[in-house]
Formats: sequence, structure tokens, C-alpha cells
Amino acid sequence: MRTCEEINGVGAIDFAFRGFATKISTLKDKPITESTCESCGECVDRCPTAALARKGSERPAREVKTICPYCGTGCGIYLGVRGDRVLSARGDRRNPVNDGQLCAKGRFAYDFVNHPDRLTTPLIKRNGTFVEASWDEA
Repeated sequence: MRTCEEINGVGAIDFAFRGFATKISTLKDKPITESTCESCGECVDRCPTAALARKGSERPAREVKTICPYCGTGCGIYLGVRGDRVLSARGDRRNPVNDGQLCAKGRFAYDFVNHPDRLTTPLIKRNGTFVEASWDEA
């Protein structure tokens, strides 16, 4: 909850109501989709009690340190991997570019890696047609 205000400066999640009716909610107790939430997932990543958690029950077996593939910013990212599948992503808090923070794409849009239509070999154009090539050739 403090992450939303202190790290992101958004304040989408906060205490609502007073006394015994106090609960964690959005401003004016609106649905999260009508709040100022940016869906960055920082609150989920930093929740110390696991009251906020990712969907999916499969846990990664290991983490791979890499750079986020989406834009040219160069955010450090750890991908949670099991076998040859990417299951999760979290920011690298030691990376000076992003200090562990990720945008919604960096944190949640890693599923393209597991897509069956994903290219796994480089393509080069020969005679107007794309053909598979070796990594050295590309």
C-alpha cells in the first residue's frame, strides 16, 4: 500500500473509512479499474504478507537475470523460469536504470516468450522471401 504512494507516487491504494470499518481500498472505494492504478504490479511484488499475490500456482524453479525486451530503456529484470517456460518477472533492485521498478509490460507481458508461434531462429530475406538462417549468418 505504501509502495503505491511512496515509490510510484500514484496513491491508488490506501486506507478507507475509519475505526473498525477501516479497510484497504481505492479512493472513494471505487473498483480498481476506475481508480488511478497503473497496473504496474509493484504492490504485488512488494507485499510483505502475500495478501496480494500473482495468479497461477506454478512456482519458478530458478531466476534468470536479463534486460527487459520491450523498450530501449534497459530495465533490469529477473525472469522466473521452470524448464523452458517463463512463469514470472520481477525488477532487478540493483539495476541503476530502474531500481527494481517495472512497467506493466515488463512485469506482466512475458507470455509471448511461451507462444507456440514465436520465432526461435533468425530469418533473413533471400530473393524476396524470408528463410531461416544460422545465428552467425544473421
